[in-house]
Amino acid sequence: CTQEGTSGMFSVHNPVFMTRPTQLQVFQRSFSNKGTGRGIGTYCMKLFGEEYLKGKVWFSTSEDKGTTFFVSVPLSPGDADEDTP
Repeated sequence: CTQEGTSGMFSVHNPVFMTRPTQLQVFQRSFSNKGTGRGIGTYCMKLFGEEYLKGKVWFSTSEDKGTTFFVSVPLSPGDADEDTP
């Protein structure tokens, strides 16, 4: 967790690269490559982070660096910025 200007940013890293088909579905409700009855985590992260906390949620992935998910939320309600990545 770090402070970036008027936002707090959380990140979680996984050493595994996500293929393009996975990247396109990762925030969809009920999507999982681990089996049935799963797939709510990244969907909820996106919904809660953007709709309720007025922040931004995204990820970066590459074969050499793996995958990192980011959540950036305003530290004060008036600081919500639509231009955050």
